[in-house]
Amino acid sequence: MITNRSVLLAVATVALAAGCECYKTVGGEDCFFPDEDRYTIHKLGAQQAASAARADATLYPAHFHGGKLNSLGEQKLKLMLGDDDETRPLPVYLDTGDDEHLEARREAVLVYLAGHGLSPEMIRLEAGPNPNVGTPTAPLMQNMRKTDITPETRQSGRGN
Repeated sequence: MITNRSVLLAVATVALAAGCECYKTVGGEDCFFPDEDRYTIHKLGAQQAASAARADATLYPAHFHGGKLNSLGEQKLKLMLGDDDETRPLPVYLDTGDDEHLEARREAVLVYLAGHGLSPEMIRLEAGPNPNVGTPTAPLMQNMRKTDITPETRQSGRGN
């Protein structure tokens, strides 16, 4: 007589045996965790993230623990370095407010970038927000009413 326990044991055994094959390497590559850099879509995503980080170029209080860079700040700087734009000096804006950690944060950024091959002459640190980013709100606000569903748009079918 086949019990539920026997069926579960058989299914678990088959799943475990099949899953073990995935830990073997195929052609020197781990088949369970394939190298994501080989896919074009991943390369494109990484390139877009690097370009966006370089365009923003701003570190906020969330990128630091006190006066030290945290992993989020390190990731942002790493992305900025990964951009193919060769603009030098590399601008980095510290929009952390007027706080007592500003000088320590400047030093932390310089140390991190120096560890990745940039000399102080290749870096431009500025306090405050990046003046080159921003979007005028007037055109966006004009389109806000077009996103609202009113009784008239619902009846005409244009609000769906």
